[in-house]
Amino acid sequence: VEPLPAGEREHGLLLQVARRDAPGRGDHRQPHQRVERDLQRSGGRLQHGGDVAPRGLPGDLRQPGRSGLQLSVLSFGSWVSFHKQINDTRADELMGIAYDQGVNFFDNAETYALGESEKMMGRVLKNKSWDRSTYTVSSKVYFGRTKNPKPNQNGLSRKHIVEGCHEALQRLQLEYLDLFFCHRPDPNVPIEEVVWTMH
Repeated sequence: VEPLPAGEREHGLLLQVARRDAPGRGDHRQPHQRVERDLQRSGGRLQHGGDVAPRGLPGDLRQPGRSGLQLSVLSFGSWVSFHKQINDTRADELMGIAYDQGVNFFDNAETYALGESEKMMGRVLKNKSWDRSTYTVSSKVYFGRTKNPKPNQNGLSRKHIVEGCHEALQRLQLEYLDLFFCHRPDPNVPIEEVVWTMH
């Protein structure tokens, strides 16, 4: 998989695909046009929920650990671009491109743009006509959603994990999260408390 050129990063495209050859310097296509071209070169457009995609492309599925959950090999993340670099219209377009190419895993975190990234993704998901059973959403807890968190507003205490999960659901406008990660280990909290809370 080849990293996206700087110009494509500016457009907020977070999807990378394996390419047979690098685009020429004169290739001025929009990022979504390059993705389409590369997918066509790999044997045709991928269809969400359709045939198994060629190996290593967005529609490939993986099962994390011993879980039966099936996730696309690539996820669509919102860390750098959502809220700060792109608006809802562009986020809607990019998430749509990813979904149409077989990406079913959308990732976020409480700390991304101090919660604004989750709000943006939530607005986009609410406006999509996608069946909720066809995609997965994850979020992460640890850093909190304020620049200067007060006690219990960050870390992995039971209090913050529970409150962080409820707040993520509100911002994403979802009834449930498919995956909820600890963003970092917390040396100030006993691991038993973290495991008990996450269970």
